[in-house]
Amino acid sequence: MIKAQLFLPITSDELEPSLQRYFPLIQGTPQAIAAGAAWVVIATLLGALFLPWLTIGNISLLYVAGIVFVGVQGGLVAAITTAIISFLSFNFFLTSPQFTFRVDSQDDIITLVFMMAFSLLVAPAASLIRKQIITTESLRKAKLETEMEQLKNALLSSVSHDLRSPLSAIMGSAEMLRDKQSVLSDDNKHELVSGIYMETKRLDKYIQNLLDMTRLGYGELELQRDWVTLGDIIASLTKRLARYPVRLDNNEYRHVPQIDVVLHDHDALLYVHAALIEQALFNIVENCCRFAPVNIPVRVRSYLITADTLRIEIEDEGPGIPAGEEEYIFTMFFSRSSNLNESSPRGMGLAISKGMLGAHGASLKVDTEYAMGARFIIDLPMHRNENK
Repeated sequence: MIKAQLFLPITSDELEPSLQRYFPLIQGTPQAIAAGAAWVVIATLLGALFLPWLTIGNISLLYVAGIVFVGVQGGLVAAITTAIISFLSFNFFLTSPQFTFRVDSQDDIITLVFMMAFSLLVAPAASLIRKQIITTESLRKAKLETEMEQLKNALLSSVSHDLRSPLSAIMGSAEMLRDKQSVLSDDNKHELVSGIYMETKRLDKYIQNLLDMTRLGYGELELQRDWVTLGDIIASLTKRLARYPVRLDNNEYRHVPQIDVVLHDHDALLYVHAALIEQALFNIVENCCRFAPVNIPVRVRSYLITADTLRIEIEDEGPGIPAGEEEYIFTMFFSRSSNLNESSPRGMGLAISKGMLGAHGASLKVDTEYAMGARFIIDLPMHRNENK
């Protein structure tokens, strides 16, 4: 059993884990000083344990490491305080004579001086690193909050528009049939009923997209694989497209343009969940139909690129995809005619297609070298272990 999962695209900066995730910054100077004091105690115990085998200079590095850590985590004041405590503890417990602040060895004096000087130099640098971490984390959170707010607005706009519009049309037509049935001609009645039917289909499709999006996002879409030919999938897809017109961006409808299908490997067997592959291809073809010029066919062709990988290309001769938007068109609620801040309807079909194809180990991308319109390229593995 395989479960599909769809994630909203995020940037590489968001994928890179912040230091705070693994080393949470210590909040408050007293807590940081306490942590520094604890480090000094541990360093002193370790120094006393290894004193017979290590030089004083090597042991001093334990204290310096603690100063750097406290500086990054707690700030400048905590780092300087830890440096002073480290200097006193190192002198009192580890230098000869022990348990006194007197130092007899010139080497020990040099070690103490260098340790203190280096610590005071490192402390500001460590504190600066801490400030940079806090700044970076704040910027990252602000960016995520902005993107989440944009996504929320897009979702609300999409639900408001794509649910309210068909419902309003259905209610208006139904009210007309109820109140003016006696004065309407048969042609008028047929037109109103046809409008109700088309808007109902539109509403059903949108709700299905929402359900698919939710199932993909929560990893609840289970693949039921079986052997099927691409020709059978395409035949079923074209029949579905012919059942109802395509809705354009201006909310007008038009009949689906001709679908020009050329399958070089028509009988090639695919081990896939046929309904999901059909839905994924349907969303892409329908998207092309929306932008294809009148009387210009949408082309679908397939051919093998390796012994076990089938390439499917779907293309139109519409306005194409603007440079730089090739990846964004696969994000949820993205519209080729708008951005997230506008209130026009958002698309989910391509994002859902990418998730469904990805569950099969397939890739979906835009051919950036195709200049006559938009071309979508799908590389679909023909054979795959069901347990993968």
